[in-house]
Amino acid sequence: MPDPTAIDSINALGRDYIYSNVNHCISVFRQNMEDAKAIDYPAGEAKAAQNLGVALYMKGEYDESVAAYLQAIRIYESLNLLEDLAYAYGDLGYQMKRRDLPKGKSFMQQAIRIAEAHAFNQALCALYDNYGVIQEMSSEIDSSQYFYQKSLTLKTELKDTVGIPFSLNNLAGIYTTKGDFAKAEELLKRSDEYRSRETGNYGRIVNMLLWGDLFLKKGALDSAIYRYQTAIGMPGAFEQGYLVSYCYNQLATLYEQKKDYYNAYVNQKNFAAHNDSLLNIQTNSRIAELEIEFEAEKKDRLIAENQLKIKDRNELLGILGIAILVLLFASFGIWKYQHLKKEQLRSEMALKN
Repeated sequence: MPDPTAIDSINALGRDYIYSNVNHCISVFRQNMEDAKAIDYPAGEAKAAQNLGVALYMKGEYDESVAAYLQAIRIYESLNLLEDLAYAYGDLGYQMKRRDLPKGKSFMQQAIRIAEAHAFNQALCALYDNYGVIQEMSSEIDSSQYFYQKSLTLKTELKDTVGIPFSLNNLAGIYTTKGDFAKAEELLKRSDEYRSRETGNYGRIVNMLLWGDLFLKKGALDSAIYRYQTAIGMPGAFEQGYLVSYCYNQLATLYEQKKDYYNAYVNQKNFAAHNDSLLNIQTNSRIAELEIEFEAEKKDRLIAENQLKIKDRNELLGILGIAILVLLFASFGIWKYQHLKKEQLRSEMALKN
């Protein structure tokens, strides 16, 4: 029989481990959810569900990922675990960015409000970074740079060596967009130093891809092709559904620019084969159903809570009403007693006289 300590130990596997072992983590956290539920350990079940949501998202299983996140959010809300709730809302908002940007932004803002109100600085490191991505996708470049820098400053203060390269990469992307290639290269090289010390390959795959983007922006097509091809060939790359499909799409475009139509065709075909399910109509329909069910559940809960408040208020008013009546009867009884007492005293005085 599993115990809470064992469940917590599995749940404590870091994000860098999940990113580099996606398939393994999907089965591990599914089992951990079941084990936590079996011993009635809801906090452990919620954390396992959230980690499962991360792994499923990295795999490109978006409908299952949303279901896992919503399960985690329900439990966190019921237990009032606010820091975990901020993380979960942030994760859900971030993973919605390519499907429903406004809703993703709304979830992210909700997460940041919770984290800022309670000074959850560790959570804010990731939230500021990811919200910067949301802002960049909204073409709010200056705003995204502000949040990336805010995240980097906080991570540096907390010595978050796992998170720092993500912020450096994001800032490098901003400087690449602005055409400041020297600054972008400086930031990517700093990020590479952190990535070289990581045990998994996810970070190194991401950095190789970003070097490809930088060379593409500079017009160095052959250097960009080399980086994208290298990223695809790195160990663990094919566990990263979106990253692989992105590289194939970039390669197809680059070969077309070079008028190498055969390789353009091959890479476009690979892109179609590996393209993640984000635009899949059936998947989107299922995700929409899950979100509607979740919102309806929250509304039903609010209605039930309001009805309970009304019931409690009515009961309280009833009790107060009874108390007032008792008090009135008691007051009348006391007055009646005092009145009779006075009459009795008058009678006694009259007899004496």
